[in-house]
Amino acid sequence: SRDLLLHQSSATEASRLDDKTPTIDEVIEKFLGSFGWSQFLQCILVSLAQLFDGQQVLISVFADAEPPWHCIESSTNCSSNFDICKISSTEWAWDAGSSKTTISEWSLQCASPFIKALPASSFFMGSIIGGFTLATLGDSSLGRKKLLFLSSIIMSLASLATIFSTNVWLYSACRFISGVGRASIGSCVLVLLTEKVGKNWRGRIIVVGILFITIGYMSLPGIAYITRGSSSWRSLYLCTSIPAILYCILLYFSVTESPKWLLNQGREEEAFATLRGLAHHDDKSVSLYLLSMPQKQNSNLNNNFYSSFNILLSERWALRRILAVMVLCFGIGMVYYGMPLGVGNLGYNIYLSSLFHGLLELPSYPFTFIVVDKWDRRGSIFWFCVLSGILSLLCVYSTSNFSEEIKVGLELGSFFCARMACSLGLIYTTELFPTSVRNTATSMARMALVSSAVFSPALISAGKTNSLLSYGVFGIVILLCSLCVYPLPETRGAVLIGTIYEQEEKYGHEDHSNHKSIISQSSLMAETRDLLLHQSSATEASRLDDNTPTIDEVIEKFLGSFGWSQFLQCILVSLALLFDAQQVSLVSNSDICKISKSEWDWDAGSSKTIISEWSLQCASPFTKAFPASSFFMGSIIGGFTLATLGDSSLGRKKLLFLSLMIMSLASLTTIFSTNVWLYSAFRFISGVGRASLGSCVLVLLTEKVGKNWRGRIGVMGFLFGTIGYMSLPGIAYINKSSSWRSLYLCTSIPAILYCVLLYFSVTESPKWLFNQGREEEAFGILKGLTSLDAKSRSLYLLSMPHQKQNTNFNNNFYSSFNILLSKRWALRRILAVMVLCFGIGMVYFGMELGVGNLGYNIYLSSLFNAILELPSYPITFIVVDKWNRRGSIFWFSVLSGIFSILCVYSTGNFHEEIKVGLELGSFFCARMACSLILIHTTELFPTAVRNSATSIARQAFALSAVFSPALISVGKTSSLLSYGVFGIVILTCSLFVYPLPETRGAILNGTIYGREENIGQEDHAV
Repeated sequence: SRDLLLHQSSATEASRLDDKTPTIDEVIEKFLGSFGWSQFLQCILVSLAQLFDGQQVLISVFADAEPPWHCIESSTNCSSNFDICKISSTEWAWDAGSSKTTISEWSLQCASPFIKALPASSFFMGSIIGGFTLATLGDSSLGRKKLLFLSSIIMSLASLATIFSTNVWLYSACRFISGVGRASIGSCVLVLLTEKVGKNWRGRIIVVGILFITIGYMSLPGIAYITRGSSSWRSLYLCTSIPAILYCILLYFSVTESPKWLLNQGREEEAFATLRGLAHHDDKSVSLYLLSMPQKQNSNLNNNFYSSFNILLSERWALRRILAVMVLCFGIGMVYYGMPLGVGNLGYNIYLSSLFHGLLELPSYPFTFIVVDKWDRRGSIFWFCVLSGILSLLCVYSTSNFSEEIKVGLELGSFFCARMACSLGLIYTTELFPTSVRNTATSMARMALVSSAVFSPALISAGKTNSLLSYGVFGIVILLCSLCVYPLPETRGAVLIGTIYEQEEKYGHEDHSNHKSIISQSSLMAETRDLLLHQSSATEASRLDDNTPTIDEVIEKFLGSFGWSQFLQCILVSLALLFDAQQVSLVSNSDICKISKSEWDWDAGSSKTIISEWSLQCASPFTKAFPASSFFMGSIIGGFTLATLGDSSLGRKKLLFLSLMIMSLASLTTIFSTNVWLYSAFRFISGVGRASLGSCVLVLLTEKVGKNWRGRIGVMGFLFGTIGYMSLPGIAYINKSSSWRSLYLCTSIPAILYCVLLYFSVTESPKWLFNQGREEEAFGILKGLTSLDAKSRSLYLLSMPHQKQNTNFNNNFYSSFNILLSKRWALRRILAVMVLCFGIGMVYFGMELGVGNLGYNIYLSSLFNAILELPSYPITFIVVDKWNRRGSIFWFSVLSGIFSILCVYSTGNFHEEIKVGLELGSFFCARMACSLILIHTTELFPTAVRNSATSIARQAFALSAVFSPALISVGKTSSLLSYGVFGIVILTCSLFVYPLPETRGAILNGTIYGREENIGQEDHAV
């Protein structure tokens, strides 16, 4: 086929080739460098996964809320100011019936905080488990696309099954399954986005992917409001799960696989096909690019289930990076998940509070666009974490001293900064690791992110009496974790590495013995080139490269210009984050425990929320927070178990599908919960599934566009997450008269449908395909993504080496983890990224979950947070182009921390509007930092481990979300324990951005060797 392509190219075109032989990563960068419509379409399709993910994340805010109640007219010992648990059940009733939420349906209003929080905690617990079990599939057997589909369909189906829950235990079990499924959605989306665009677009396209999370958050309050007239919470799950299921179908048929992953798997034809589809060059230019690419990368790595984990653990640089990223993400997730889950603690309308959080994410994306381009990854992540932590700490003081508006403002400010740090941290994670482990690393980062959410529900529940236990903890955690960003290298502008060996070569370690095979392959490439050149004109021969380009350089040529096919792929991938965002937000709480049960009643019936259904209104903070904490705990476990699949056997697409499917199915089955324990179990499973969603989306988006579009297209993925957050309040409001099961039904069914769409529509990452040795697949995808004309494509194909680069690392289930742990530079990076993501996530999730602590309407509070994310996307577009990664991440984290700490002071001293403003400010900055760190992460690591690294970074976010609910819970009495902790944690974690290298404008590397060559240290000996 190369001979035919050469005959189609002219002598003058061949002369355009470089004198220096590019690496595979450089060739891929040529393919993807210019951002075309095909790349844009792919990025949109990929990012859509995050919309549904975002809905699932926050669906507990509405489904598990304590509905309004009223005293029975004949009662003389009842007052609405009394504690409902101190009143006789015969003296009060729910306003909208007992099936309005899970609290009312299962009579949980007086249950312990642990029981009340069990569903939400189960969801995040499932995300943690799902991150462990599914993440590696995106790097190994499944790839990015299939894992994204699998994750989305699991999440969607589980969400749909949630409507059949009969008690809180079954409900928690469904939420757990949904969390397991959604665990890999974020990482798959991030990795796919990263690997489908060139380095100049990496940060921006990841912001787009993260934007879909915000869309998911923003859509949820609307869905909740629309379904508010429903008598059961099940309507909300139904409205969110069915669209997600439909999206899964679209994703499966429309999204292509990452060409980098295909190359890593040795599937060159698929990778080339993908590159052709993504590139903007003509057929002749594509042919020349492909000719300049090594024919085959030696990708016969051990492609078992945990090969990418093994790599992350065995390579010291990878281990250092992944640990740093996980700690960072944990701190960020503590605020990011804690704030939205604690929205009820603010005293605001739950629909408005949730909507505020969703809206607050919107401005984070334009900021992220600016930050990812202009600021260094490390600095921007650090400062956003610091700001988020400070604002979170201020929320503690504001609880009793400030007006309600100031409380909400501080909480939103901390959340915003955590959102910024979260985006930046995930972007950063995808850049820190090579293709072979990128999905696993990203999934681990997301797992760390949601692991914090495991603790957030309990902290939020405990924070009702002492805000220091919620907002104070959030601020402290994110500040401490922000310090982990400094040991990580800067990745802004760097090329995504394809394999572990390229990563090590970039860092200059000792040569691997496998490089001997590359030398022999180079001679064979030269002979093949001579033969091909004899078939072309003399002018062609005079202009061919003297040295073979890397696959990454060829891919960058294909994907550099952003086309419609890339755009469609990014949209399809990013949709996963919408449903993920809805699942994260599905939680909330009132104090009626001092009234006899006979003197009050729920306004909407006992089945309105899980609190009323299972009588958890007076349960301990642990019990109330257990469902939300279980969700994030599932995200942590899912991040570890699934993340490496995106770098090894599954690839980006398949892992995204797997994660989304697990999350959706678990969310669907949550409706069958009969008690808070079963409810928490389902939430745990849902968390396991969604653990890899963010990393898969981010990596897929990154690897499907060129370097100039990387940051912008990442913003697209984040946008869909915001849409998911924003949609959830609407879904909850629509189902406000229905049982909490309606909410799960409305969110899980669309997610399941999306899984089908994802499976058939989204293509795999060409970088991953190259790393897997699947060159034909990679080339096919590149041709479909590129906007190059036929002549330009021929030139690029001609410049592509004939032999694969050496990617034969152990491709078993944890191979990418082994690389991240064994390579010192990778270990340093992933550890720093994890700490950064943890700190940012502490504010980002904390502000979302803690919006209720500000005393605002929960719908408006959620809406404000969701709306605030909207302006973040255009700002992120600017930031990723103009600012360095590190500086932008750092300063947004610092701002978020400052606002979060100010929320503590504003609790009793400021007006309610000022409180809300501070909270929104902190949330916005966290949102910006979140987008930037995710973009930075995708650029820090080569294709071989990019998904794993990104997943690990997202797991660090999840880890922070584990603590956020508990901090929000305890922050109800002392905001220092919620907002104060948020601010301190993000401020501390933001410091860890500085050890990371700058990556803005760099080409994504395909292999570990390529990454290490770029770094310039001595190669490792095998």
